[in-house]
Amino acid sequence: MKKNAKQKILEAAMDVFGEQGFRSATVREICKKAGVNIALVNYHFKSKKLLYFELFNAISTDIDGRYPLEKFVKPDMTKEEKLKGLIIMLVSRFFGPDGLSSSKSRLKLVNREMLEPTDVMEETILQKMAEFKTAGKEVFSDFLGEDISDETTNMLMISIVGQCAYPMFSTELLRKAGLITLPMNEFCKLLAGHVYEFSLKALENMRSK
Repeated sequence: MKKNAKQKILEAAMDVFGEQGFRSATVREICKKAGVNIALVNYHFKSKKLLYFELFNAISTDIDGRYPLEKFVKPDMTKEEKLKGLIIMLVSRFFGPDGLSSSKSRLKLVNREMLEPTDVMEETILQKMAEFKTAGKEVFSDFLGEDISDETTNMLMISIVGQCAYPMFSTELLRKAGLITLPMNEFCKLLAGHVYEFSLKALENMRSK
């Protein structure tokens, strides 16, 4: 299918923003890479900032649609199933066939935003983290009771998200170090199972105290 001008701009913007960051990248460079006239950026996006926002919103909407929370964590599940579902959802969003790491350009863009935050951090990434925390608190409450503190919830979410996300950002390093030896689809299943078992034991230990 032939790409339209808007698609070309978005794909070029992902590469340029990922390489240079929002502040250093220019509309002229994006248009040159996309092979379009600068006027088309103004027509479709109005400004560099709105182009950047639409790019992140498109990524977020795409991943949300492919790996919706309600598909992995359902009210009629046991607490163990909810915990496993939450972890599988996170691993899928990071490592799935259409997840964040399925495109190096997409991953590089998000990594750049982490290093050099813009308003997108506030309006897209932090909003997503808040959704994860809300879902996590419901799961953790099933194990530890409704009076679970925000501090405990935060630490549990940092632990789980960190275990799921770190390999995504460090895949090449971990491969060279011999810590990832399986094909990625097999590694994802192994990682999800490991994080689940690790987290389940931690929650059971916390509950017993």
